[in-house]
Amino acid sequence: MEQDLYEKMIMYYDPEVHFADVEDAGFIGQGEGMYTLNSYRKVTLLVGDKKLPAFEKVFLRDSPDFKKMSWFYEEIYPQIGSHLDIPEIILIKGKRLAVVYFVWFEDLSVPGKDCIIDVYKKVSGILDKVEVSNDMAKQKVISDFSVSSFFHPKYKRAQTWLSVHMGPDNTQHLELICKSVSENSSVKWGFVHGDLNATNLTNTGLIDFDYCGFHPKMFEYASFIRFHFRLKNRTDFYEVCRSMDLPLQNRDEMLALLFFYFVLSFSKGGKASNDFLKTIWSELEGHAKRMGILRDGVS
Repeated sequence: MEQDLYEKMIMYYDPEVHFADVEDAGFIGQGEGMYTLNSYRKVTLLVGDKKLPAFEKVFLRDSPDFKKMSWFYEEIYPQIGSHLDIPEIILIKGKRLAVVYFVWFEDLSVPGKDCIIDVYKKVSGILDKVEVSNDMAKQKVISDFSVSSFFHPKYKRAQTWLSVHMGPDNTQHLELICKSVSENSSVKWGFVHGDLNATNLTNTGLIDFDYCGFHPKMFEYASFIRFHFRLKNRTDFYEVCRSMDLPLQNRDEMLALLFFYFVLSFSKGGKASNDFLKTIWSELEGHAKRMGILRDGVS
């Protein structure tokens, strides 16, 4: 009854959308997306004489998240699908909404702490070879990380925190750093998954490409570090960076890494401690001053 009502309400909003034949439907998990219903289901798809477990999401059809996911499966998946385990999809489009079924992996186990960096290096090596067409790289929805529904809420929370804990001038400093990172031609850009939390990176592949894009590669590294390591101080941070062979001597790349790590530290329900945030902000601000992006006494 509950599942029938759920489907009827959605089809009432968009009469042109429908659901696949499923059984054993049940709600599972929740996320932070701005353009999907925060009510996901695990279902069993009935496809001919087959029964396939799947993960169901309902997107706004004209949303950036749906456009990114569609772009990934059209342009990127053909390049990496034979190298990584990535869910196949069944897509049903309505006028306002789209229902997407991601075929469930039998093995969704995530890497242990002893091998997480090795697994990521392997995956990263594959993603680094992805080619993004010039037409797509120029599209705002693909390349502008500042408007991403994954990045933007965290950036707003970072600004609020800075205003409260470090003074309002610091929000302007964050804006200047953001602008510098986005316009710096010395920063390496490429395809990124965008949300490497503790469940999206499996032992054999990747899931959930709603937030992928053509962004600075340090966005990806910062996402990985933030969601897989519980860091408490400056020493912890740089030890992880060294273990990942990140270019600590490259001032442009390090500015980008510190910037993205600071912003992504404001994840909903998982914000780092205030003391650690102050440490990372001090590192970021100091780095920006040494590069001439910020100057003492100038807001």
